[in-house]
Amino acid sequence: MSHWYAIRPSDTFLIRDGRNFVTGDGSKYESTLPNPSTVGGAMGAAIGDRFGFLRGPYLAKRLPGDEWLPYFPLPMNVLSSGKERQRVSPSSAPLEGVTTSVVIGGRLTLQPDDDESWEYNQTLISVDILKEFLEDDAYVPDHREEEILEEVIPIEDRIGIARDDGQTIDGFLYQAQHRRPAKEGVAFVVETDQEPNSVKHRAVPFGGSGRHASIEDAGDIEFPEVLPEYPGGRLLLYVATPGIWSAGSTPPLPEDVSIVAANIGSPQPIAIGGSYQNLKKKLSTSFFWAVPAGSVYFLQFSSEEAAQDWAIKHHGEALVAGDSKKEKDRASTGFGVVFTGVWSTQDHD
Repeated sequence: MSHWYAIRPSDTFLIRDGRNFVTGDGSKYESTLPNPSTVGGAMGAAIGDRFGFLRGPYLAKRLPGDEWLPYFPLPMNVLSSGKERQRVSPSSAPLEGVTTSVVIGGRLTLQPDDDESWEYNQTLISVDILKEFLEDDAYVPDHREEEILEEVIPIEDRIGIARDDGQTIDGFLYQAQHRRPAKEGVAFVVETDQEPNSVKHRAVPFGGSGRHASIEDAGDIEFPEVLPEYPGGRLLLYVATPGIWSAGSTPPLPEDVSIVAANIGSPQPIAIGGSYQNLKKKLSTSFFWAVPAGSVYFLQFSSEEAAQDWAIKHHGEALVAGDSKKEKDRASTGFGVVFTGVWSTQDHD
């Protein structure tokens, strides 16, 4: 049985993406949102032991009645031109009305073929909108129903200085972008196998030296359910948390499944330390390039039954690329969680 928890930052937080950073005049680094290994460390500290699995984190808002509403990145096949919106899908061969360009792995990214400038806007949609997007291949999210990330978790610019053994170092100033929830009822929700009585510490380190977050029970959170059918064996795969897979941007799939096309964002740098999986032994940090959340794959299965069977097994779960311990550890910590939906051979606006 799983349980949901809300991780609420007590102050600003600064979470680096793992790339090398050298302090000095003009240096600057930005704070990213928490990734699965970040909240894995927080939940590990709260529990004081290893957990079986974790799913998340997902940005969420508290509703009346102490319910939490999760938000997700807008699917990357929803493109905008001013106030116009279009949801692109692979058309019948040739890809009529769609311009294609090669991305990582030789797959196709979809772009409307007209004179307007279409682009992806990284906004946030609620779980209710994501559910409708997955269920209805003609549904196009309305930008008026979305949230702007910088308005929910705004950026605060800070100035820092490097230190050595507690002493400041001359000339080693740097700029840093912290983030802070705009309202009190904003948190990151995670799902894990640990019961509430197993949480030993309700305040845990989070987001930088001397910064903390509180751990709260989040009650029940409803997520999109697996669909009853996938017409024509066509399955849309939505990436809900950054995917780290041995084949790079290619998710682990059965050999007879075709990736018809994809809308994938720029690779996301992720650093994973060993402490989130083994609290008693500090391990070295590993660096990865991940498929960002919001990416969309258009999959073709051999039959509707094959698509349904695969969706039942993997919908709402973390995709595992192999049987190695490292692969399973990354999956158990929440990397590569996916949801399944439907797609058609028609474009919608």
